[in-house]
Amino acid sequence: MPPNSKISDEHLAINVSDADTRAAYRAGSLSWNTVTYSIDLKAKDDNGKPTSRTLLSDVSGEAKRGELVAIMGSSGAGKTTLLNCLSGRLGTGSLSGSVTLDGRPRNRKTWKKLVAFVEQDDQMYSNITVRETINYAARLRLSSSRYTRAEKTSLTDDIIKSLRLTKAKDTYIGDGLTRGVSGGERKRTAIAQELVGNPEILFLDEPTSGLDSNSAFAVLENVKAEAVRTGRIVILTIHQPSNEILSLLSKVVLLAGGSTVFFGPVEDALAHFASLGYTCPARKNPADFFLDLLTIDEDSHEEDTARVKKLQEAYRQLEATSIESKITVTHPSEPKISMTVSLDALPGDSPELSGGWSNNWFTEFLILFERAWLDVMRSKPVVIASFVRTAVLVILIGFAFWQLDKDQRGIQNRAGILFLWPINQVFVTLQPIVATFPLERVIMLRERSAGSYRVSSFYIAKVLSQAIPSVFFSMLACVPLYWMIGLQPSAWKFFAWLLINAFETTAAVALGFMVSSGVATVQMAMAIAPMVAVVFLLFGGNIINNGSLGWWFKWLHYVSPIGYAYRSFMQLEFRGLSLSCKPDEPCTPTGELVLQQQDLNGLSVWACAGILVALSTWWFLTGYALLRKTSKPKMKVL
Repeated sequence: MPPNSKISDEHLAINVSDADTRAAYRAGSLSWNTVTYSIDLKAKDDNGKPTSRTLLSDVSGEAKRGELVAIMGSSGAGKTTLLNCLSGRLGTGSLSGSVTLDGRPRNRKTWKKLVAFVEQDDQMYSNITVRETINYAARLRLSSSRYTRAEKTSLTDDIIKSLRLTKAKDTYIGDGLTRGVSGGERKRTAIAQELVGNPEILFLDEPTSGLDSNSAFAVLENVKAEAVRTGRIVILTIHQPSNEILSLLSKVVLLAGGSTVFFGPVEDALAHFASLGYTCPARKNPADFFLDLLTIDEDSHEEDTARVKKLQEAYRQLEATSIESKITVTHPSEPKISMTVSLDALPGDSPELSGGWSNNWFTEFLILFERAWLDVMRSKPVVIASFVRTAVLVILIGFAFWQLDKDQRGIQNRAGILFLWPINQVFVTLQPIVATFPLERVIMLRERSAGSYRVSSFYIAKVLSQAIPSVFFSMLACVPLYWMIGLQPSAWKFFAWLLINAFETTAAVALGFMVSSGVATVQMAMAIAPMVAVVFLLFGGNIINNGSLGWWFKWLHYVSPIGYAYRSFMQLEFRGLSLSCKPDEPCTPTGELVLQQQDLNGLSVWACAGILVALSTWWFLTGYALLRKTSKPKMKVL
C-alpha cells in the first residue's frame, strides 16, 4: 500500500503506513460470482467427442470479515469443490466466473500467503508436541528478517492460549501407535498451524469430521471467536452440524447438484424454504432439514430430483430480484468502513505478502532438519528395534562365522558372509525409507501450498535425517563383526571395510528415497522395494558369475550396489590371503586365484567406492526430480 492510503467513511478516516499495513489491513470480503467448474471425462459421446462433467454451476456468494460461512449439502453436492475453487487449490479442469477480494481480482503470487487451508485429514508429525508443531509452522512461515525467534515463540504461545491448547501444549501429536492428543485438540492444533501466518481468510474442509459433538462445537467456537477477534474471514464445509454449531454460523451456502439452493443466514434459509411450502418441523435440527431437502434418494429419485430443481430455480429467481450489496466491513460496535485497499496495493517488500520465500534456503533446511531429526529420534519403538536388530545380527552372524579358518572350506564361508552382509544392508535400509514420502506427502503439500519452503530444503533435510541413523547402525554392526569373523587384521583394510559399508548404506538410502519419491502409496512402495533388492541380489556377483551374463542382463550388474560392495569386500579379504590345503582335496592356494575364478578382479576397491558414490548421487538427484514432479501443489486462481 502506498504511504497515506486511506480507509474511510463519514465518521472515520484512518491513515495506514507501510510499516503497520500487515497488522492493520484485513480483507473486507471475498466474493464469488457465477463460478462454474467442469472436468473432462475419459468417456466419449456417440460422435466420438470428449465428454465433461460439471461439478459447479453458476455459484455465487460473499463472505465478509469476521464471518463464519459454511458450505453445506449432501455427498457429491460440490462442497469441497467450491472450497477448493475459492481457496485456489484446484488442479486440472475448466473454471470460469470470478472470485474477488475486496472487489479486486486475486494476485496469484500473493494469494497463497493471504489464505490458509485446514484439510479434513489433519496429518502431522506424531512425535512432535503441540507447541513444537505450531512453533515450527511459525518459524517456517514468518520471515526471520522481520521476526526474531523470541517473537515467533511468543506468537505460538498466544495462539495456543486463544485456541485453548495450553493443557495439551507439551503432549505429542500421536498416531495409531503412539498415544497423543485428543481428536479436538488435534484439529485445533491443525488450525493453529495455519493461523501463525496471520491469514486474511481461513478455509476448513470438514473440521468436525470424526469428532464428538462437544469437541466439534469447541473447535468451531474457538474458530468463531478468532474470526470475530481478528476480523478474519472463515469459510468451511460441514455435513450435519448440530443446533449449537448452526448458531455460530453467519451464513450458509446450500448446494445441490453443484448449484446454489440458498445463500444467507440460517433464519433466512428457513423462511425462504417455508415460502416455497417446505417448513422445518419445530423440533427438527435445521441442518437435518436442509439435508433432507437437498438429498436425492434412489428410492424416490424422480420426486427428489423435481424438488431439487424447484429449489434451484426458486433461488435463481431470488438472486435475480436481489440488489447486489456493496462490499463493506462491519462490526456490531464499530462504524461501517468502506475498504479501498487492494491486494496489489500491499507492500511488495513484505516477505509474508510478496509471494517470495519467508526464509533463505539454509534457514529452511536447519528448521526442517531439526523437526525431522526430532521425529526420528523420538520414535522410541523404531530406535529400540534398530538397536535390538543390530545386536541380534552381530550375535548371530558373528558367532555363526566366528574366526573363520584359512582353509578350503573357509573360501565358501568367507564368500558367504561377504555377500550376505551387503544384502542385509540393502534390505534393512531400504524397507523403512521407501514409506517416507507416501506418508509425509500430505504434510509437504499442505506446507508447500502455503509457501513455507522449497522442495530442495525439505528433501535434503529428510535425506540426512534418515541417512545418519542408517549409516550409524551399519557402523555399529560392522566394527565388531570384522574382528569376530576373523577377517584380515590390517588397519587399512578394516577402515576400507567401514568406508565401503558406509557408501553402500548411503546408496541404499538414495535408492529408497528415489522409490519413495515416485510412488503414491505405502503399499506400492513396500511392493517395489523388495523386488528391486532381489534384482540387485541376483546380479550381485555371487549367485551368477558376472562373466557368464548376457548383454541383456549385464547392465543390471552395473547398477547393483550389492555387487560393488561384494567385489570390494572380496578383494579386501582375499588379496594377500594364503589358504591351506589337504592332500586329498582340490586346492585353491591363494586368495588371488579365488578372485580370478569368480571374475572379481576388474574394478579396484576404490573404483567400486567411487561408483557407489556415483550411484548414490544419481539416485538422490532422481529422487529429488521425482519429488518435485509428484508433490507440486495444485493452484488455479480466477
